[in-house]
Amino acid sequence: MTLPFFTHTDFEALAGPARRDAVYLHRPFLLDENNDTSLSHLGGLPSLPVNIDWPRDSYERAMHFLAQIDCASLPKISFNLPNAGLLLFFGCLDDEDCWQAPNSVRVIHVLDTHHEKHKPPDDLLPLFPHGHQRYRTLEMPDDAPVKVFRHWPVQLYRVDDWPTHVQGCDWQELTDRKYDDMRERMIAAELFRVTGTAPNFTDKYPHWRYRCPRDLDDGPPFPQVWGMIDKIARAFCYHSDRSDKDLISQDDLQAKAVTRAHAFIKQARRIASNHIPTVRDSTYFLDWLRPLISSDNDAVQHLIKDAVSDGMRMALEEMAIDPVGRANVPADYFQEASWHYLPTTAHLDATLRPRFRADYSHHKMLGYRRMGGADPDFDNDDNVMLLQLFSDDALQFCFYDHGFAEFWISKKDLADRRFDKAFGFIDG
Repeated sequence: MTLPFFTHTDFEALAGPARRDAVYLHRPFLLDENNDTSLSHLGGLPSLPVNIDWPRDSYERAMHFLAQIDCASLPKISFNLPNAGLLLFFGCLDDEDCWQAPNSVRVIHVLDTHHEKHKPPDDLLPLFPHGHQRYRTLEMPDDAPVKVFRHWPVQLYRVDDWPTHVQGCDWQELTDRKYDDMRERMIAAELFRVTGTAPNFTDKYPHWRYRCPRDLDDGPPFPQVWGMIDKIARAFCYHSDRSDKDLISQDDLQAKAVTRAHAFIKQARRIASNHIPTVRDSTYFLDWLRPLISSDNDAVQHLIKDAVSDGMRMALEEMAIDPVGRANVPADYFQEASWHYLPTTAHLDATLRPRFRADYSHHKMLGYRRMGGADPDFDNDDNVMLLQLFSDDALQFCFYDHGFAEFWISKKDLADRRFDKAFGFIDG
């Protein structure tokens, strides 16, 4: 017998008693003056007092800073979190990325919020050693290694959360009745309730996201900032390194284009990414780009398409959190790109009705674990999930194989404010 899918009423009757408070860490794609100055942020540098040493693990390796939460900005919830000061989250990120060893993470509660940003120690390891995950930063071999994640302010909202499995219920029945689909829709509704943002099917995908513009003179002058030149050139070099050499090795245009792309990158190192290029520099860049777009070589066409797509995405991510950059880039560029960073996603079902889901990478505090393999033994009523962070391209977060990182603490240690006893978990 085929069981009916869960309705809203069915879901509330079954999972409603297990509902928990959670705090959604909303990362707006386009910042404004209200959240530019937020003390809560992901990545960047911590407001760590000078009398507190930068955290290190048991092997004396400096930890990477991941998040800062302003406790005074936390919404009212049922959990006994601090209502003043800052919570700072650090973790060891290396090739292992496991957090299985003792002292792999550190959570620090700072009572005074008026501290300068603390620079990391010189021996902090690069985020992506040996060129690992180069596509996230488009680093070149002669670049200074990236050691700090991109700073992005967040807004804190209370949301309802539900478990991935209801105790006492048969897994197969929950699967057959699409419990997970209904849960994702319920979470998406909560995220829409607090942010007011959701995909709609009248939005156009940004034209540079999937193809190169044939007429670069159609629209506002391009490129608007040096960050676009730099990122497109870097993406071109990255994709050239990965391309099928047999298809393009004889293409003299592509070979010369790589040389010029390196020249753009070298010049960009001396210029702020939010600066407007001179007419001479813009013309020189477009003279480089146009022949690639109109090349008869399909491999080169595909390569430049990917380079423009990835380069523009990364340039807009950088400008979205830069007040000067935001002013220099047309607003419709950000509007067209914003669909990629919404807290919810949607698709049309067989009846052409939109089906909404929470985005894979919505960061949160408390509530239930969003996903993962088998539940770890510490996921029980004695412990609390302080923070769950997901791999996030805009922040350059990458945990294990595009997985997630969690910070946990026992309820007793939380009540005693023993954040030094917090522990971590990474899964992918």
